[in-house]
Amino acid sequence: MMKAQGVFLVPTISASYPPPIFNIPEPTSVKLRNEWRAFERAFDAGVKIAFGTDAGTFKHGTNAKEFEYMVGFGMPAMDAIRSATVMTAELFGIADEAGTLEPGKLADLIAVTGDPLADISALLEIDFVMKSGKIYKDQAP
Repeated sequence: MMKAQGVFLVPTISASYPPPIFNIPEPTSVKLRNEWRAFERAFDAGVKIAFGTDAGTFKHGTNAKEFEYMVGFGMPAMDAIRSATVMTAELFGIADEAGTLEPGKLADLIAVTGDPLADISALLEIDFVMKSGKIYKDQAP
């Protein structure tokens, strides 16, 4: 029904995991609720998935862990990245202005040293941040 109606899923898997201070790598609560199966079924069915984290339920600055959970639950890395770019812009109704790197569109971007398609956790190590054309972080040599 979600696919048929064009409804987006914003899974916020990160919110299911307790803060790292508790040292619980895979809480039973996630397994009991079968969140990964619901995520897998939605993805396999072609439901539109946008990126979300429910930030505030974990340490600020670790939002990219959501990518690891999405990939760990079966989403290819490129689809996870698209969920935070193309799909989120579509969900917000700003796909004409943002979401892809094209002339005339707003471009907030990051650069990482690793290959996130080979290892999605590379998105946790940001070397460069540009927002609205202004550089906010540049650790490149």
